[in-house]
Amino acid sequence: MTWTGGWTPSPYNEERVLQEITNAKIPLKGSDPGAAIASAFEARRGESAFVPAYMLVNIAHWFGVREATTEALRGKLDADRETKKSQVKSRLAAAERMIERMRRMAVGSLDQSARLKEALSTVNPNNLPAELSPSFLPEAMAGDRVEDFNSAFARIREVEVEAQREAGWIRNKVAHFDLIDPEVVSRLSDFYEATIGDVDFDIPGWNWPRCGQSMTLTVGPSGAGKSTWSAAQGIEVISSDEIRKERSPDGEVPGAQSEIFHEVRMRSAKVLGNGRSVIVDAMHIEPDDRLRQLAIAPTDVSKKYALIDRPLADKQRDGGWRGQEGLVNKYHRLFADHAGAALAGDGRGDVEVIDLRMQQSEGSTG
Repeated sequence: MTWTGGWTPSPYNEERVLQEITNAKIPLKGSDPGAAIASAFEARRGESAFVPAYMLVNIAHWFGVREATTEALRGKLDADRETKKSQVKSRLAAAERMIERMRRMAVGSLDQSARLKEALSTVNPNNLPAELSPSFLPEAMAGDRVEDFNSAFARIREVEVEAQREAGWIRNKVAHFDLIDPEVVSRLSDFYEATIGDVDFDIPGWNWPRCGQSMTLTVGPSGAGKSTWSAAQGIEVISSDEIRKERSPDGEVPGAQSEIFHEVRMRSAKVLGNGRSVIVDAMHIEPDDRLRQLAIAPTDVSKKYALIDRPLADKQRDGGWRGQEGLVNKYHRLFADHAGAALAGDGRGDVEVIDLRMQQSEGSTG
């Protein structure tokens, strides 16, 4: 399989196969073929390359990997698949909104926005990843493209980069009071008058000062030490727990938490809008929770995930009422299931991931 923005099966060519074999590092499998398969599987899974990951699972028995182990590996992919589909859908929807705004605001030409829209239309999250039979051989599909999650992310990213480059040119011209060609000014004016009734002005942070501010989301289960770490960074912190305490003396707000997190987003956006960095102290275990928080900031504001956790025994010891009600155990398991997506930045190229899980002190709480 070769990578060209999607996994493309290589034509069956004896000379090329021999060349690839001779160029490969030897030994490929080492002394433990099963461990080598598992290592390669995790690497492909981490790249969102599910097609080759499934292929590795399909051939694992050739290398002595037990059926129970292969089923466990297959289960990981099956569990991740819906999360990845959700990430592609969210990223695709954001890119489509960006292209629509380009058209409405006369950023670039109509031909360009139509072309970018057409490129996005080729991404169908519901068909990802391509289904392969256990007997699939790449040479049987020579010349065809095999769609995968990473190819979808790559295609969306190409559109985002071109659109942002075009928008950046306009913005820089305006911000630095550079001369703009009369034809461009006329086009902007015509589009403004034609579409002003349609524009919803939901572009986040368009009027914020750019002071190098950043937004850091803590990601970790209950009792992991998120609040302790956040308080030590010397950066303004918006905490979901503190907002709950404002509404209830014991910090407990039963039922849906949407109002709490709406307030989190409002307050953190205000900090960023004043040109200051902010840490958003909440669990952010589910991908959708992270993506909703990220959506408050424009693409040119730095975004980070800080993954924080500590041993379960320590969390149980310091959990208080959370431990008594089983919340510590519940969120410990939930975090373990979803940590992979957070470590991958939810497939977004604009998110920096900081893994602090092995650096927590024994006495941290939060």
